[in-house]
Amino acid sequence: MPDKITILIPAYNEESIILKLISPLRMWKQNDWHNRSIIIVDDGSKDQTMPAAKSQWTEVIKSDELGRNLGKADAFIKGVRYASKNCAPDFIVTLDADLIDLNPKHIDELVAELKHTGSNMVIAKSLEFSEHYGWVNAAKTSGQRAFRVAALNPIILGNKKWLTILEGSKYGLEEALNVLIPKHRSSEITFHADTALRKSFATTQGDQRRLIRERISERRVAAKALRALRKGKQGHRVL
Repeated sequence: MPDKITILIPAYNEESIILKLISPLRMWKQNDWHNRSIIIVDDGSKDQTMPAAKSQWTEVIKSDELGRNLGKADAFIKGVRYASKNCAPDFIVTLDADLIDLNPKHIDELVAELKHTGSNMVIAKSLEFSEHYGWVNAAKTSGQRAFRVAALNPIILGNKKWLTILEGSKYGLEEALNVLIPKHRSSEITFHADTALRKSFATTQGDQRRLIRERISERRVAAKALRALRKGKQGHRVL
C-alpha cells in the first residue's frame, strides 16, 4: 500500500509568501491525491494568511480559536493532532513557511531516508539567508523534518509533561524534538529559507541579533528542562 504523508506548515503573517510555498506542492499532492495532504496551521496571523492559503490543495486550521499567536510549538502540536484525527498519515513532514525554491522531490527523499534508516525523525539541512549574515546552516534547529507518526503520536497525544514546558515558547520546539524523539538523524537533503521575506522578522541588524539571542536562550531552557524530565529529576520519566 502507498504511504500516507501529511505536510504540516505552521504559519504566522505569511500572506506575501505562503503561495510561493504552496505552489510547488500542488503537483506533489496531485500525483497521489488520496494519500497526500497539506495542512497549514495559522498561528494567530494578523494579515490575510488564512484566506491566501486556502485552496483545493490545502487544509487551513487555526492554532488557537481565539486567534492568539501562541508560538510554533503550539501550532505544531495542533497540526499533528488534527492530522492524526483527520488524515491518519504514516509520516508527517514539517516545513517552514519561508522556504524558497522548494523542490517537492525533497519531501519524498526525506521520507525514503526515514524508512531506509529505520529512524523516527530525519532532520534536513536548512540554510537561512539574512542580509547581514549571509547563508547560515540551521543544523539541529532546522524546521524541515520528517517524522514516523507511530513514534511521534505517543509523545504529542499521550504525554502532557513536556508540552507544558513549551507553553508560550516560540523557539523551543526543535530542541524539544531533538531530546524527546529517539533514533533521529541529520540528513544532507537541503532546503533554503529567506528570513528577510518574513513580515514578522526584524529588519534592523540590532533587532536580528536580539532575536537570535532570544531563540538560543529559549531553546537552551527548553532543552535543559526536557533533559531533566527524561532523567527523572522531577520524579517521573517522559519516555
